[in-house]
Amino acid sequence: MNRMRTFVAVVVLAGGFCLADWSLAAEDKKEGGDKEFVMKASAAGLAEVNLSTRARARSSNPAVKEFAQHMVTDHSKTNRELLALADKQSLSVAKTMDEKHTKLFEKLSKLEGADFDRAFMEGMVKDHEEAVKLFETESKEG
Repeated sequence: MNRMRTFVAVVVLAGGFCLADWSLAAEDKKEGGDKEFVMKASAAGLAEVNLSTRARARSSNPAVKEFAQHMVTDHSKTNRELLALADKQSLSVAKTMDEKHTKLFEKLSKLEGADFDRAFMEGMVKDHEEAVKLFETESKEG
């Protein structure tokens, strides 16, 4: 669990640095990559909060509940920062989770106990690996 917390902290910090760098992006990049980045990042951030809120309610494992609370806290903050930056740049953010995260949410809704915990944590690792790639691409090309 300590490795997961460290991993999440690195992802959140990297996301913050990328968001700060992104805010300096040129106006002409809005139409392409930045617009898509904001939509994907905001949908993923919303999903992290929704999935983690579900985990806080459904998990019976105190460590998973604690991790989920950290996710809600960290991603809520990051989501607010992204929303503020997107608003400054007149870019739209996602209002709902994307299809992939909606399916994971529905899957988790049907699971209980250790099966729920395992599926939730596997989903978090996969999502964070994808988020790192998304933010790295934006920091290089956005």
